[in-house]
Amino acid sequence: MKFFFRHILSLLILTIIPLASFAQMTDQDRAKQIKEQAEQGIAEAQYILGNMYAQGFNVEQNLKKSFQWIEKSAKQGYAAAEFDLASKYDIGEGIETNLQEAAIWYEKVAKKGEAAAAFNLASMYESGQGLPKDLINAYAWFEAAAIMGFEDAKTESKNLVQSFDASTLEKADAKAAELINQLMQNHKRDK
Repeated sequence: MKFFFRHILSLLILTIIPLASFAQMTDQDRAKQIKEQAEQGIAEAQYILGNMYAQGFNVEQNLKKSFQWIEKSAKQGYAAAEFDLASKYDIGEGIETNLQEAAIWYEKVAKKGEAAAAFNLASMYESGQGLPKDLINAYAWFEAAAIMGFEDAKTESKNLVQSFDASTLEKADAKAAELINQLMQNHKRDK
């Protein structure tokens, strides 16, 4: 897992540091440059630095600093950071658990097409944790997550259908169609 993370982190770093200078730098120099770029407000660098603090990669591990940098990146609309911020609120990493905030950020990034965020949001609606329990919205978000490619979402929506009567299923299908249409319109507009 650590090798995989370092590989992904190296690829992310390559996106913001020119290739010629990257090859000649030490890990500490790369970390310094990432920090400088993060302090300049570059969302990708803030996200990378946040993950470096989370993992202790070329910096001392510090979950609070990780949260702070990822939050800065998320507030600039960087989708990966938005998802990570939602997750941090969800599990209380670097911050006190706040399921309402997690739901806000999951929805924000789910609307950008992030299947795992849509699935997590649906689960929150289903359980009533962080959001009022709402099985129709849970079904709609599970359906959206399934269309986005999240395999387990289809199973979850099928499980919910078993508890619906005909009238509720009709409402849930209508809500899902409306949500999916809205997400598709957002996706077309953003392209």
